[in-house]
Amino acid sequence: MFLTILVCTRDRPAQLQRCLSAIQPQMDGQSELLVVASAPSTPQEQQISEALGVGFVHEPRPGLDVARNRGIRHAKGEVIAFIDDDVLVTEDWLVTLRRAFADPSVACVTGRVLPVSLATAVQQQFEARFGFDRGTEPIRFTASDDRPWFPIHPYHLGTGGNMAFRRHVFDRVGLFDEALDAGTPTGGGGDLDMFRRLLLAGFTAVYHPDLLVCHEHRAAAAAARKQFYGYGKAFSALMTKVWLEEPTLKRQVPRLVRQQAILLLRLIWQRLRKRSVVTLPLLWLEALGNVTGPFAYLRARQRAKSSQVANLPAAQIVSVQLPLTESELSVPAAQDALVVFQNEQGVVGSHYLAAPGAAVSAERLKKLAPIHRSAAHDNYEKTATPAPSVAVVICTRNRPAALRNCLQSLVPFRDQLAQLIVVENSKDDAQTAVLAKQFSAQLEVEPEPGLCRARNRGLAAAKAEIVAYLDDDVVVDDQWLTRLTAVYQQNPQVAGVMGLVLPAALQTPDQHLFERALGGLNRGFVPRWFVGKAARTLAPQVGVGANMSFRRHLLQQIGGFDEALDPGTRAQAGGDIDIFYQFLKAGHTLLYDPALLVWHTHRREAGAAHTMSAAYGRGTAAAYAKWASQGDLAAGRMLLGYWLRYHPGRLWAAFTRDNLLLPTLAWAGWRASWAGPWAYFRGQKIQRSKQQTALKHQPVAVPRLVEGDSYGR
Repeated sequence: MFLTILVCTRDRPAQLQRCLSAIQPQMDGQSELLVVASAPSTPQEQQISEALGVGFVHEPRPGLDVARNRGIRHAKGEVIAFIDDDVLVTEDWLVTLRRAFADPSVACVTGRVLPVSLATAVQQQFEARFGFDRGTEPIRFTASDDRPWFPIHPYHLGTGGNMAFRRHVFDRVGLFDEALDAGTPTGGGGDLDMFRRLLLAGFTAVYHPDLLVCHEHRAAAAAARKQFYGYGKAFSALMTKVWLEEPTLKRQVPRLVRQQAILLLRLIWQRLRKRSVVTLPLLWLEALGNVTGPFAYLRARQRAKSSQVANLPAAQIVSVQLPLTESELSVPAAQDALVVFQNEQGVVGSHYLAAPGAAVSAERLKKLAPIHRSAAHDNYEKTATPAPSVAVVICTRNRPAALRNCLQSLVPFRDQLAQLIVVENSKDDAQTAVLAKQFSAQLEVEPEPGLCRARNRGLAAAKAEIVAYLDDDVVVDDQWLTRLTAVYQQNPQVAGVMGLVLPAALQTPDQHLFERALGGLNRGFVPRWFVGKAARTLAPQVGVGANMSFRRHLLQQIGGFDEALDPGTRAQAGGDIDIFYQFLKAGHTLLYDPALLVWHTHRREAGAAHTMSAAYGRGTAAAYAKWASQGDLAAGRMLLGYWLRYHPGRLWAAFTRDNLLLPTLAWAGWRASWAGPWAYFRGQKIQRSKQQTALKHQPVAVPRLVEGDSYGR
């Protein structure tokens, strides 16, 4: 078992020197020592680390949890231990830590923390109120413990100055909350928050009193005042986070807040009776911190989100085949990973790994792998219907690089396709024509802008039974066509089939935001049937336009795509969910099948996520307004709910939740949604005007008269 010991420091070289000098003699070939210096830092910290042969990482952002997360990204160990720079470990600390993790069921270990000195009144007051010592008896903790304040505020478990975790804990519960602890407006609480999360996830933690360190309490009065105020803020900040994010624990919050108030009153009374060394000013500062903590957490939450988004690492997209073998998964240094689990039937799940380390063992992957589900086509009614012919339509607009990748992924299927149609949605078709010829594709040109207009041009050119639409920025899975034809062959009642869309890359912050904050294009890993008119309000859940297909004659019957929707129009989006709605309204059956997989390249450029949030907000509202204008009262309710419930809920979550959804991102979608109905009806009016103008200028064909032709014949 390889261990990493992380020492987080912040501009305290003397304390760091003492801390490292105590640990260094215990290091062996199965452990590494790593210093993470966060802002503000000094060159001395790196010089001290290098002089002792210790690894060093600089974190330019302030915050203890930020430094911890940076350290996890660079750590190599299966077990990661955290100690503060103001502690001194005992001689057998590392041996005791290994012994504590000998039990494979233990996921977290904490140890005893005693004061180095209680020479000053300030140190005595801190120890009396916030001492880190949890006693001389080992204790085992699970989420079902009935200790007071547990697990909502698990201070019994230990403290962040002397704690260690198995790495797979972070795979499941995520990294430390960067809105908490020293260096942020909240002032503390990052360790207790992690303890609560791992216990609620079903892990077991153990307190080992033999795992002993000594903590150097602050001696200055100003430092003590800052700590009392900070710990007061940390308590109510944690309660605020639990209230916002943990529905199962929400009812406990008022009770704990009352108990905290009673405890402070008791301490004040003891001080008035001279039975406590803690002074009244310090207790009042703690109480003031309790009051300001919720506001501090919300402020810190926004700072942390902005900082996290700006510093998101690239993520490797990795497909893992089930059942798992014993081989491990390699990840580039300091990168994240999106693990996509597949079996012989298709994709069954995915998991985002933050700071996975250089390698992810098969054992760790087994803990994350979802239960195997059968793909939808395994449950299809078997029929003798012959396989239908398929025409693939790819709509593009001057994007030769993306189009080339898409066409290249279809090369293995080219002989099985009845038609491969590329629709260039602009007047400049030179580059697209070259690619179409190279890949034996039929080129159609639609000079008027509008994705749905291009789709209709492709529909008019298609002759096959099935018309499948792909965006030009996707590549298809090697089983995509086989599974697509199997669905239609075995289910003659299905009018359309939509498939799974996963990211091909998560390299830039905006790609992360689109996939992880806005939800991306993934509609889940479970097959879903949508049957008839009753399911029409579920149209937004059916799938996405990047990977959809329909029976051609039915698509023609309902009139094709609405050309006032989707990119190239004022509405900017909504064309795909509108066509799903029209099919369901007409009584047809649609299927979402995750076995039909394509990989989508999200837009990389800065600001792309905000642009897409606004486009989807406007387009979705436009589609709802269209349906409501046609007399569908349910659609009217959907539009009101979209404006007054869905978007306000997202904005609230953006301000309060520990995720990547920024308030500006949520607001961009909400603000744009109000323009959706106007955009759609204005676009329709412009479209009708263009059609009328075209009819006026259309030349009239005069028949050539030949002998014997006359109207009186």
